[in-house]
This record gives sequence, structure tokens and C-alpha cells, in this order.
Amino acid sequence: MAIEDTLALAENLWQTLEQGWDKPTLENFQQKINQVYRQAGGEGKTRLSRLARNLAGYLQPLLNDDLPASTAQKGEIRAQLAALRQHLSQGTPLITASPTPAFIAEPEPEPPLIENIELAEPNRLIVLVDTNTTEAEVFASNIGHFGYKVEVFTSTEGVTEFCVNHRPGTIIVASEADKIDPAFFQTLNDRVARNIPLVFLSGRGDGFSRLQSVKLGGDAYFMKPVDIRELIDKLDNLTTPYLAPAYRILLVDDSTTAIAIYSDALNRAGMVTRVAADAEQLMLQLVEFAPDLILMDMYLQDCTGLELAAVIRQQASYVSVPIVFLSAETNLQKQLQAMKLGGDDFLTKPIAPEHLVSVVTARASRSRIVRSYIERDSLTNLYNHNRIKEQLEIEIIGARRKNTNLIFAMLDIDHFKRVNDTYGHHIGDRVLKNLSRFLLSRLRRTDFIGRYGGEEFAIILPDTSEESGLKVINRIREDFTKFPHYVQDTEFYSTFSCGMASLSNHKDSASLSRAADQALYEAKRTGRNRIRMTGMLNSEAFPAQR
Repeated sequence: MAIEDTLALAENLWQTLEQGWDKPTLENFQQKINQVYRQAGGEGKTRLSRLARNLAGYLQPLLNDDLPASTAQKGEIRAQLAALRQHLSQGTPLITASPTPAFIAEPEPEPPLIENIELAEPNRLIVLVDTNTTEAEVFASNIGHFGYKVEVFTSTEGVTEFCVNHRPGTIIVASEADKIDPAFFQTLNDRVARNIPLVFLSGRGDGFSRLQSVKLGGDAYFMKPVDIRELIDKLDNLTTPYLAPAYRILLVDDSTTAIAIYSDALNRAGMVTRVAADAEQLMLQLVEFAPDLILMDMYLQDCTGLELAAVIRQQASYVSVPIVFLSAETNLQKQLQAMKLGGDDFLTKPIAPEHLVSVVTARASRSRIVRSYIERDSLTNLYNHNRIKEQLEIEIIGARRKNTNLIFAMLDIDHFKRVNDTYGHHIGDRVLKNLSRFLLSRLRRTDFIGRYGGEEFAIILPDTSEESGLKVINRIREDFTKFPHYVQDTEFYSTFSCGMASLSNHKDSASLSRAADQALYEAKRTGRNRIRMTGMLNSEAFPAQR
């Protein structure tokens, strides 16, 4: 089957998904996109192959979600699918040059094809080899809370055949490396086309044991008793290809020709761009687009780039956003003045595409690192209080514009002071980390989670109905009550209460937050380990399970 035919089948499947979302059709759609990826790679069409690979990777987390794709996610899929069709039809970028170029639009070299990457279904299947059946069952249950399916083997017999037929995401060996015949690992590597990640769990911490695990192909080594949260982080890294969000670049320029050329170069490098031509558009895009970097011309029709830079730097929220000036201005004093007034770099036209992409990538990357220190809670790595409040404002603006609903939830760990007093603050910190990891593994990538303060968390669920929001959070609540926390040889369990509010019943973020907080208070007052939604405060929906 030709690539054209495969893509046409994928487009038909997408039309079906647009009419009604369901997992089997989504799986078929992703399989067709993967087929385009492999066909294009085999024919040497590396850019088309890369586009298909990126789309397949974007679809991957959606297969884990219980909810349909959000409006924003569907829009992104449409855009990527359209880019595939356009490239297959034309084979060339829309803009390659300008009649009077201030920008040297040289062809971007094709990147090498990355071989042997399959982005089929998310691989949450784990093989656990453990001679202790009781420990294996408990361990498998704990991993299962984070969305993994575990197949337990009490010996290495049958493991190779299972891996050949089912292709697990990771093999966990809960035994000393020197107690397993090395021939098992050699046979496994010979029978399986690509090595499966291997994790060892051991009661030994000596150098010899660790070295032996490395020689056998181990990717990770954990001492018993294992910190489940750390193990899950490692499993996520091993089983799920991480596709970092594209850098968001805001172009501030009033020249349509320049914008088209800059956008083309940055988009082809995998970045997302938006445009602002004046102060009003700039303010709107700062809030809605949240750029990683601003690429600004020195001279616009109604103002100068220096004036707009001053407007940006007046606001504390955007002090750390890098501003790169791109101008034909060659006067050194004016360039230095631009840097003094808030610029982070100054590029002079004409400029080669690879130079522009290199500078923007470096600056945007550093910007994200700095921003993470400012916006993230140091213990859980979730958004901090201020950042989650800012995100709520942004999401409300987007929901109003798209005419969609939004749910805001506040969670509070029950009797958390008792945990600290009984086991110590370091164990309390572990409970906080476990809950944050639990939320990250269960919610969509389009949702937002923050540590509101102390043992309190906040969640934003965009494009979500009241019924869907209640269902998702309650499932997390129920599963968290079953998750054990360990203190040496002792285990204990924890619960949380939750208050939820719907944007459909509130006009702004302040009233929405107050409503969720009031619902949380009601959940605590009526017994804890339960959820209350504003407008349903007298309802007995989702009480604690007796």
C-alpha cells in the first residue's frame, strides 16, 4: 500500500473520531500514522517520517486517558495531520524565500532518520521475575496503582517466550544478579530484536552486585525496600518516550514577509510561533500563549521594540522571559541600549536560518530551566501556589473563548498532622510526593496540578464536564486509599478530601477558587475521604467507601 493510501485511511479514521471518540478507533488511527512513519522512512522521506513519528507520539498519552481528547488536543492533531498531508502533496515548505529578503532563507538540512523507533501503543506491560510469590503479588499491586500491568514469573522459565510474543516495556528482576544464569539474558537479547529495559531489585548495595547488573544489561538498580515513587519515575522514563513540549516563540513584528520567513524557519525546527504586531496583541499573547521567548523587531509602525520591551519588563510575571531583538540596526550604541532596557540578545539581519534557530533554541531552553525553579514546588515538582493560580486565569480565558467548561479541584490530605507526628516529617514528605506522583500518572497531560500549600493540592481540568471531573477524581481517591506507605517494616494508608467547582457556575477565578475551597471544607466536615462539588453539597455522591 502506498503512503498516500495509508494516510487517506488515517484521515478517514480521524473523521470518525471527530464524530465520536472511542479507544479502538484511536488505536487504529495511531497504527496508520505509525505505518506512514515506517513507509516514509523506508523510502528515504525523512521529514515526512519525522512528522508522522511526532504525531504518533502525541497520540500515545491519549490512549491512557479515560476522557476524550480536549478541544485543544483535537486542534493540535488536526494541525499535525494537515501538515502530513501538505508535505506529502507538495514536498516543499510554503515559503522558501522573499523577493527582497532581509533574512537568508537557506534550505534546512534534512535530519538523519532515527531508526528502529516504534511508537505504537504505550507500553505499560511489566514482567516481574520474583521467586517470592507473596512479595511479588504485593509489589505488582503497588505498581498497578500507577497504571502498569504486571505479569509475574517465579523463575526465568517462560520469560523469553512471553517477551517475544508480548514485548513488555520493562523486565524487573527482584533477585540477586549472580543468582541468575547469564545465559538467560543472552538468550533474551538474541530472541528479541531490540533490548528490553532491565531493572534489578536487590538487597545488596555493594559495588560487585551493581557491576554485575550492568554487565548483564541492567538499566537501573534499586535497593530493597524499594521506594515505589522512585521506581515509578524510572519506569516512566524507560517505557514512555518523552516528547518535550515544543518551544513557544512569540514574534513581534509588523512585516508579513519577515513573519512568514521567521515562522517557517522556526516551525521547521519544531517550534510553535504566534505573532503580535502591536502592544494590545502583545499583552493578549503573553497571557494566552505564555511564550518561552520573544523575538522582536526594533522598529514597528506605532512604536519601537524598546518601548514594547519596557512594557513587558514592567510586569513581574514576564521579567524572566527572554527577549531577542532581530533588526537591521547596526549602530552598536543602539544595540547596547536595547540590551540595557531588557533585551537578552541582539541579532543583526540578514541572518542564516540555522543561526536563528540555534540562538532561539539555546535561549528558550535556558528560559525553561530558570522558569522551572521559579514556578515549581521544590518537594513535589508540581506547580507552586502562584503558578497554579496564574494558570487558572489563563485556562478560564481559553475556556470562555472556546465556550467550553472547566473544573477546579482542591485536595487536602486527611489527618496529615497525625502522619507527621507519628512517623516524622520526612515520612510526611514522602506521602506528599506519593500523592503528587499518583495525580501525575492518572491525569491528562493537558490538566494542571499544583501544590497549593502544606498538604493541599489544586487541579485544573480543562474541557471537562462536572460528571467527568467527579468520575476521574473519585477513581483517584478510591485507588489512593489502597496505596500503602512504608516506614521500615510498617505500612500505613492515607486518604484525601476534595472540593470541586465548575466554571459554568462562576464568573471568575476568585469565585471559582472560593467555591472549591468551600466544597473542600464541606467534604472535611462531613467525614473526610470524600468529594463535594459546589451545587451538590447535600448530595451523597462519592462519599467515602464504608
